[in-house]
Amino acid sequence: MIIDTLIKTYEGYLENDNPDMSIVLSYFNEVAIEKDCSILLLHHTNKGAINSDTQSQTDSRGASAIVDNSRWVVSLKKMKMNLVLSVNLLRQTLQHQVIVLTTEE
Repeated sequence: MIIDTLIKTYEGYLENDNPDMSIVLSYFNEVAIEKDCSILLLHHTNKGAINSDTQSQTDSRGASAIVDNSRWVVSLKKMKMNLVLSVNLLRQTLQHQVIVLTTEE
């Protein structure tokens, strides 16, 4: 099941509140167990992460409980043109066509 986006799935909970987001994410864990399925929750990064050259779990918008209560976190980001060129990708490659996929350890 793919949920696009997390923030559209709840009312009355605060995105920046750890106890609230723990409750929201525990609901999805219960659904996954009950339905015997995986759930992919799409969520946005914070404004500071947009132009950052690094990726970390603090890039996620809102409470840290969103990441802490997730089994796996993946970050997608546009690759900057200087990195595209430094890894010897075709010079004609447009920046918006190359993304960096990063997983948290």
